[in-house]
Amino acid sequence: MRLYILFATLTIPVVAFGQVAFVSPNSAAYDPIYDRYYVAEAGSPWGIRNIVGGNSTSWVGTAFLPRDLLVKGDSLFCVHASGGLIAWRFPSTAASINVNVGFGQDLWGLTTNGPWLYATDRNDQSIWKINAMNGSSTFLSLSLGWEPCGIVYDPVNDRLLVGAWGTNAGIHAIDLNTGEDTLLLQTTYTNIHGITIDCLGRILISTWFPDQVVAYPADLTGPGTVLFSGLDNPGFIHFDNYHGELMIPNTQSGLLSFEPINCSTDIPSYTRPTFGLEPNPASDHIRVHLPGKGTLCIMDGSGRRILETVVSDAGSVNVSTLPEGLYFVRIGSWSTPLVISRNP
Repeated sequence: MRLYILFATLTIPVVAFGQVAFVSPNSAAYDPIYDRYYVAEAGSPWGIRNIVGGNSTSWVGTAFLPRDLLVKGDSLFCVHASGGLIAWRFPSTAASINVNVGFGQDLWGLTTNGPWLYATDRNDQSIWKINAMNGSSTFLSLSLGWEPCGIVYDPVNDRLLVGAWGTNAGIHAIDLNTGEDTLLLQTTYTNIHGITIDCLGRILISTWFPDQVVAYPADLTGPGTVLFSGLDNPGFIHFDNYHGELMIPNTQSGLLSFEPINCSTDIPSYTRPTFGLEPNPASDHIRVHLPGKGTLCIMDGSGRRILETVVSDAGSVNVSTLPEGLYFVRIGSWSTPLVISRNP
């Protein structure tokens, strides 16, 4: 574990990596282009802080209580407690999008499949589908009958995975086309605040009772394994693919933990992804791993198709003509972010 010792009101050099103290952190997101972290603080004063070059500083104050964060392309997106979405285009702190999401009253979780954003609304018990270019929105799932909170896009099955708030909280699948809700697993836990997928393909959830992070096999057929316990109301957890770490905000104690996941470890009881690409970030070429042959599509942050080609296992794709930035690679129903960077 790396150890941070930071205070929310000061700029203090980071001497080690592992835990950072904030004011009620709800969520954290990593920006691979500018190599910095963003943290949503729900305690007074509301705002978003960043960690750059070993220092934590206030990045922007907000007039709303920020909930989940998401880096997409050259922008940081945030949903908040007043039912809105706000975005900033790096490196500016001036909002590029600042809209109310439909009739959303209480937005919580946020995820993307590349072209679209999806947000959970606990007040309306619904899921919103949001245009990332202008913030326009529509219901994907309306009046679910349970409170959706944490949400993550599942690229292998091309669906949303959503954790429920409440006792005996369930893990649900939401169809991206119809909004149909399927209960995948009923847990014995209370309040699934966050949900994410790690490099081993496991589904991880953060719960409030007990205060913990639990890992499940990708197909949710096996038992869950407690990875981290003794937490303090863990918020929206996110797996950082670029560093192989799980970011865990403890909303009550104020600690933001960075927990390493050994991505090279084979765990037989878990189903690992069949697809992959390397290196990521890339500069000139990527090598693709897949069973057999398939059509590879590279999209930019707005969902525009940039490149399409047929690939086979261990095949190489030339990306040297792509400008630096964040892209999304799709093969069938599988997709993953791809960073193009040519920094020395």
